[in-house]
Amino acid sequence: MTIQSIVDASYVFRRDNNSLDLFRDRILQIRNYVNLEPLDYSDLTDALLSGLSDFEDELQCYHAESVGCDFFITSDRKLKNRPTKTGMQFCTPEEFVCILDAMPVRQQSRPFLVPQRGL
Repeated sequence: MTIQSIVDASYVFRRDNNSLDLFRDRILQIRNYVNLEPLDYSDLTDALLSGLSDFEDELQCYHAESVGCDFFITSDRKLKNRPTKTGMQFCTPEEFVCILDAMPVRQQSRPFLVPQRGL
C-alpha cells in the first residue's frame, strides 16, 4: 500500500461525510497487515513511458506490481482488463471481501496485500 493510497482513501472517506476520527481508526487497524511502500523513480518512469492516458492509475499499477501485490483493490472498473506481468488481480472492494471470506481463517491472518519485509 502506498502513502498516496491512504491520501486518496481519506479524500473518498471524507467526501462521503464520514468522520476523520473514524478514518484514523480504520487506518490504525489495518497498518499491522500491510506495508507502506514509497513510490520510487522506476515506478514514475514506467508510468510516464507507458503511453496510457491515466497517469495516476498507471503509477499506482506499476508500483503495486513492482512491490509484489497480490491484489489491486479499486472501484475503477476500467482497470479490470489491464494486463499485468505478475498476475496481480484487480478487484472491487466488494469482490475483495468475498475473496477474504472464502479464505481459510489461517490464511486470512497472514499479510496479503504486499509481501512483508522485516516486520
